[in-house]
Order: sequence, then C-alpha cells, then structure tokens
Amino acid sequence: MEQDGFITRCSVEKDARLKRLAATPKGVAYHDRIRASIDRFEQDLQQGLTPEEMAAARVVLNQILHNAQSIEAEAKQSTPERSNETC
Repeated sequence: MEQDGFITRCSVEKDARLKRLAATPKGVAYHDRIRASIDRFEQDLQQGLTPEEMAAARVVLNQILHNAQSIEAEAKQSTPERSNETC
C-alpha cells in the first residue's frame, strides 16, 4: 500500500522501533470511494424494507449465526483428534 501511494510510514519520535502509518490524500480518496460504494450497496439491499423489518432481520440472522457457531463448537468437541502418525 505504501508503494502504491495509499499510505506513508513515519518514525515515532519516542520509540525508533515503531512506525506510524498515515493515509495519503490518494488513500483517503480511495477509502471515500469504497465507503460510498458500500453505502449504496447496503441501501440497495435494504430497499423496500422498513426499519422495523431490518431490526427483525438482524435479530433472526444473529440467532442463526449463534446457532451455527454452537453447532460448529459441538462438532469440534465431539470429533476425535487425528494423529499425524503413519502406520
């Protein structure tokens, strides 16, 4: 990213081991374009839905995610570890 001109790397005065990263004007402009694109995409996805419907969808999707994570954790606990040894 530094070579492409999106960020600069500067030394930190009090600790020579550290470097401070900062966005260049080119980096800020790129970020702004990407953010605007994401915002438009989110608006398109939510078109025709009320704020209440979006809130309900978040609740349902969060519960589905929680369930999936629980299933995955249970599967990992019940699956015996395989040995890398060969016969």
